[in-house]
Amino acid sequence: MAVSAACAGSGPSLDDTAGRVRRRAAAHDPAADRRTDHHRITDTEDVSTTDDEQPPPHTDVAGPERDRPTGAGLFAGTLDRAIEVRGCSLNQLRDQLASAGVEVSVSTLSMWRRGTRRPERRRSLQALATLDGLLGLPPGSLTALLGTTPHRGRFIGQPPDMGFSRLHDSRDLLGEFDVDARPDDLNPHMVRLRIRDTYEFNANGAESRLLVRHVTRAAAPTDRWLMAHQADDPTRPDATLRAGPGCRLGRIRTDRGAGTRIAELLFDRVARPGEVVLFDTELTFGPGGNPEQRVARILGTTTGLYVGQVTFHPHAVPERCHQYYQPSADAPVQVLREITIDATRTATMAVQGAAPGLHGMFWEWG
Repeated sequence: MAVSAACAGSGPSLDDTAGRVRRRAAAHDPAADRRTDHHRITDTEDVSTTDDEQPPPHTDVAGPERDRPTGAGLFAGTLDRAIEVRGCSLNQLRDQLASAGVEVSVSTLSMWRRGTRRPERRRSLQALATLDGLLGLPPGSLTALLGTTPHRGRFIGQPPDMGFSRLHDSRDLLGEFDVDARPDDLNPHMVRLRIRDTYEFNANGAESRLLVRHVTRAAAPTDRWLMAHQADDPTRPDATLRAGPGCRLGRIRTDRGAGTRIAELLFDRVARPGEVVLFDTELTFGPGGNPEQRVARILGTTTGLYVGQVTFHPHAVPERCHQYYQPSADAPVQVLREITIDATRTATMAVQGAAPGLHGMFWEWG
């Protein structure tokens, strides 16, 4: 997933630190030093995957480095090696399982192979018996490699509490926008009335699109909005940022090492105090990507209404989805409730009077 400021990708974007970026200081000349760049942006969308998860103990495994499971345990390493020896793709393996009457998504297979999740539910454990046969392994091999299960958890390692982890890495980028503001509150001259993040995920379980709609009110004369985006997978090619109705792209700066991008969204004119400003942005990602397990937005100030919505691909639908909240970087994650994934494969959360902090959803792939 990704994190946004107003914090979210797909997935998955820094607005208020959930993918949005801050506006320039009042002293800055609105007409000066503006140019359009073609990098990507968010506002601080923490659409994200869980980049702080702790993988199982490391086991060296042979095979191409590009598919090497990071920190994989014995189960993940054996599964990865068996798939390589068999020479089949995860899509082919999913289809072979389906032909045998076993439904396992590509996302789940990928996370088993990389060691970021382990099968624990009865349906998943039953699928391992079929996998043994498809991969030419002795019956019961994969199940035996799991060993004892210390807990039934949604993630291997810690819960999704890493949304603030790289937030302050954006300070150097902010310096290029003449901003004297907190990284989690880039737009102090705007009141956030409503923010809606709409995510779409692909068959890999990775973020493919993020549409953000803002309803704001100017608290002081301003003509821009700064938006920051944190990518949980900095190795994935940049997403393409498009400005929708109500704004146009200005400067964009990227720190690829940190997976952070900050963009300037310019209004058509200077908004007067009390004036309502509506604008949209869209991030689109290329194909592929690793399975993600959460989305989130960091809000630096109270927001009238925050709505987050995730639509999953038919071939990668989680078993369960939960809403969570983290007040600050040093506060524990609060799992608030389970969210229904409806018939359109969509999960929706809404927070009235959303307090500052990290608001998001995470899910179990099964």
